[in-house]
Formats: sequence, C-alpha cells, structure tokens
Amino acid sequence: MWILKDKRFIAGILALVISVGILALAVFCFDLNVLEHNPYDSYTRQALAWREGRLYLDNDPAEIAYLELAIFEGKYYVSFPPVPSLVELVLTFFFGADTPNQLMLYIYTVISCVSLTLLFAKKHSLHFSLCMGIMASVGTNLLGIVAFGGVWHEAQAMSFMLCSLAVLLIECDRKVFNGLSLFCAALAVGCRPFTVLFIPFLLFRLYQKNTDKPIYKLIPYLIAPAIVAFLLMLYNYVRFNNPFEFGHNYLPEFLRAEEGQFSTKYLWDNLIQAIKLPFDFKPEFKLNINKFTANIFYIFNPVIAVFLVKNVAKIIRERNLFDILWLMIFAMFVVFTCMHKTLGGCQFGARYFIDVIPYLALYLSYQKYKYENLYWHYAVFATELNFYGMYFVQKNF
Repeated sequence: MWILKDKRFIAGILALVISVGILALAVFCFDLNVLEHNPYDSYTRQALAWREGRLYLDNDPAEIAYLELAIFEGKYYVSFPPVPSLVELVLTFFFGADTPNQLMLYIYTVISCVSLTLLFAKKHSLHFSLCMGIMASVGTNLLGIVAFGGVWHEAQAMSFMLCSLAVLLIECDRKVFNGLSLFCAALAVGCRPFTVLFIPFLLFRLYQKNTDKPIYKLIPYLIAPAIVAFLLMLYNYVRFNNPFEFGHNYLPEFLRAEEGQFSTKYLWDNLIQAIKLPFDFKPEFKLNINKFTANIFYIFNPVIAVFLVKNVAKIIRERNLFDILWLMIFAMFVVFTCMHKTLGGCQFGARYFIDVIPYLALYLSYQKYKYENLYWHYAVFATELNFYGMYFVQKNF
C-alpha cells in the first residue's frame, strides 16, 4: 500500500515505537507504576469539585495542606489554570478519585514525540526528521518531569503536547487542521500561560498560507481560540474577581514573599543560575546539580543549544525582521521565566524552559541543515541525559 511507503507515516510509526520504548525501559528500570495515582492531584480534586457544582475544594484543610492551593476569601482553590482538569473530569467517571494521572504524562510525551517528528518530516529526510523529533521531545526535560505525575508536571506535559500538535497542524494543508492548531494553542495557554507569547507565530504562518485572501477571511480561524480565551478569563473572574488571575498570586508562599510571585529583583540571580555550569571546582572537580532550581537549560535541552549556536549570530547579522522578532520573543520568554520566584522548584535541568521547545521546533523545521548525521549525536546524548533525569527525579522527589 502507498501509505506504507509514505515518509511521514514511517517517521510517525518509528517515533511512536522509540518513545514508547524509552518510557517502557524507564518503567522497567525505575520500577514505575504506569497506572499510579499521584497524590499531588489538584486537577483530579478540581474535577471532582466541578461534578459537585463547586469551583473550590471542600476538603478538610489539614487533608490538603500539602497541595499548592490558593486561599481567597476563606476558601481553597486549585492555583493552576484549569485545562488539565478537563481530562481528569472524564477519568473520574471511570476511576473516581484515583485517576491514573501518571499514565497521562506518558501519553502526552508519546504524542509530542510523534507530532514533532511529523512536523520535520514535511520538509526533511526520514532519518533527520526522526532525529529532530526525538531531540525536541524525549531529548528534553519533558522526559524528566514525566517520572513524577504531580500537578505541576501534568500541566506542563499537557501544554507541551498541545503546543506540539499546534505547530504540526498549522503546517497541514487542510484548513480545518489550521483552525485546530489555534484551538490547541489556546488550550495550552490554559495549562501554561506563557505559551501565549508564541501564538503570533502561528498567526503569521496562517497569514503566509493565505496571502491571496483578504485578511478578514482569517477571522473564522480565531473564533475557537477566542471562545477558549473568554472561558478561561470568565473562570478566573468567577473565582478571583480578576480575568487574568488563575490563583498563583494567592498561594501563601507568594503572599508572604515581599516581592510577590514575579519581580525583576529575581531576574539576575535566576538567570545566572539557569545558565551557569553546575560544576564544583573546590576542593575537587565534580558535577553538582541543584535539584531545587533550574540548571543550564541549554545543555539539558540540547535543541535550544542547536537554535542558539545555529541562528543567533545569523539573525543579528542578516537582520531579517521575522527572525529578529522571533529572537526578541524568545529572549522575552527567558526574561519573564527568570522573573519567577522559584524558577520551577524541585527538578532536573530547567523544566520551565521546555515551554518554548515546540515553537522552537517549528522555527527550526523551516531551515536547511548540513551534516545531518551529526545531529544524531546530539539526539542520543540528549535522550540519555534526560533518561538519567528520570532516575534523578525518582531519587530526589
């Protein structure tokens, strides 16, 4: 059959097999329970509250004190954007309060790997597409966070998957898929708000594909994401009287912090922490990964290093407006991320920085490459490093 000879079909199948194989190996090596219910289950609890007609949690405060919950007007609210609870809502009908939230992270990872591989397969060779798809998914800190299916990681893995689908679908020829791309991107904002920074690149790509039409013809594509945005803001407003407040500012740790959740005063120290090499030279040379904050985001996520080495000097030299805009928004993402007080808390690598990677993959997929086989070394290194990250997370969480 012709489909069995199609490069993209083969690339997708190989990406599926490899990503499932890596996760299966981790399950075997680290004795993970695929169907485990993680106790940091804010999204499950939120879904159960919805089923009872409540937007807040009605549990005994002592029972849920370990969760990151917003306290507003004497009530306890889940302090994260709500989209992952939509999946948990479905699961609660089958599993009750013991949803397999750990399993969902594995599924999100596999879908991400397949999606990003197919993205590259539209313009590149089979083996190079597979290489870049791996490097941009299981070769990132995404692999590390799926080892612990807590609320923070569940949101980030789902966002990564939705963004991966968004960049794949925007490159499809059918208009319905382009509309679904923006819908997925809007849902991702309901997991990780900073991903909104990169939606303009989807809009620009949509415009490029429709330059022969009046711009008002593109309005129908915006209806679904506009509805998502409206519902997210309405949900925020009903809970906190603020359409842009999803709850984190009402966490006790940020209420106690003199500078709040975000501040320019956090920027310099966080930026240095995120870029410096984690080596101790005294009294002896050794690797010292700080599990409480971010570490060398460009090493633990080599696809970011590929972008920086391959493009930054070129963008500055050639001064192409689109490329400069991309670099500026990438820099804005890094700056805003480093303005956060915790920079991601306990982790391996720099988990906040993976939010940019699906859109970074879209940018890199447009480019031509020499020495394609060389990139396999990066992909293998990245996967091995982050496979160790799964062990690191298991050991330290």
